[in-house]
Amino acid sequence: MNFKNAAAFFPGITWEMCYKDAGMIMVYLRKLYDTHCVYVNYEEKNLHFESFRGVENVKVRKPADGLSRLSLGMTTKNLRNYIRDNAASIDLIVLYHVHSINSVIAREYKKINPGGRVLLKLDMSGEVYSRYRLWNQRKLFDKSNRSLKEHLLHLRNSFFHLKHFRRLIDLSDYIVIETSAMFDTLQTGGLFGRDVSGKLIHMPNGADEFGIEETGIKLKTFQEKENLILNIGRIGDPNKNCEMLAEAASMLDLRDWKIVFIGEVYPEFQGYYDKLVLDNPALKDKIVLTGAIRDKKTLYEYYNRAKVFTMTSYRESFGIVLVEALHFGNYIIATDTGAARDVTSGGTIGRIIPPGDTDALARELAKVISGETPFDEKFRRSTELSREKFNWEKIVLNSMKEIDKIEARRGTKV
Repeated sequence: MNFKNAAAFFPGITWEMCYKDAGMIMVYLRKLYDTHCVYVNYEEKNLHFESFRGVENVKVRKPADGLSRLSLGMTTKNLRNYIRDNAASIDLIVLYHVHSINSVIAREYKKINPGGRVLLKLDMSGEVYSRYRLWNQRKLFDKSNRSLKEHLLHLRNSFFHLKHFRRLIDLSDYIVIETSAMFDTLQTGGLFGRDVSGKLIHMPNGADEFGIEETGIKLKTFQEKENLILNIGRIGDPNKNCEMLAEAASMLDLRDWKIVFIGEVYPEFQGYYDKLVLDNPALKDKIVLTGAIRDKKTLYEYYNRAKVFTMTSYRESFGIVLVEALHFGNYIIATDTGAARDVTSGGTIGRIIPPGDTDALARELAKVISGETPFDEKFRRSTELSREKFNWEKIVLNSMKEIDKIEARRGTKV
């Protein structure tokens, strides 16, 4: 399918978010197919950038705070105005997540350009899907712990959103899902009572190889790497469960290894860390908190230096840090959530542990420290898997091939 003009609607996208799927799909459509791509964004001070790697950041006025509670029409007025002015020349719009606003955008676009295509990119974990499924089937009518007034309001809002969610699914020509497990789930189970098997595409997130190359970083061989164990994210976010790694470290003799936490440190975790090193003085020089690192080159250098990467989250829809770690050949130890099974090839080139199982994490780290883990083989297979399946260039190329297959089944000339 030849898309000459594409627009990604992600109002509120920041410069930093452009390094994730919200930005990368447009970047690589432009790079590989010479598609003219834009982000449709809000006009706000912290969102004020002209372009990202040649993708223009088009700004519309943000609705006043509180309007979303009053009227979906008022919330989307400026976005709809943009669509009315530009829909006829846009071949593809890209929407992110199941949201009522996206239903309005898709409907407005299809009214003006019925031959245009809508790609819906889902960011969905098994837990979220289960919640949607229960909500769709029977949770609408569960009035436990609600007054009659609250229950009636809940029913009104639920039916309102369900109507919009179903419309969004119906209007989407392609529905993209990130993990193989969720692809299989949607293929057989559908979404909001709709069969999506004929429009479903498995599109994982990837490492930004082009951006990494631009930093001038040369990938280290395994022999050049250091005895570093990384954990990257919001340090202290309850869902990230960073305490699990710190507690596992307190159970081990780290020898010449260090653990590096990278990311904004929440006050609760800082307090936890201070007590941990007070009780275990030997850990003070072994566990490092860098704080947030905004500079991509500096962040990539940590991945490049490290041998091991850990993800300790209770829940993730994907976990983009995993594919970045894989790109640099890190040995990944991750809780069984998000894309952990995809990125470790079912646990064969990394290790999968149950969420919250500190003892299991400590056992795997003990193998790392003792030299029991066959790093050389894991490093080679990790970098190969990254090049084959988790770099944005191949991901977009493969997704476009899947789009052509969908169009061929519909009888469209591609």
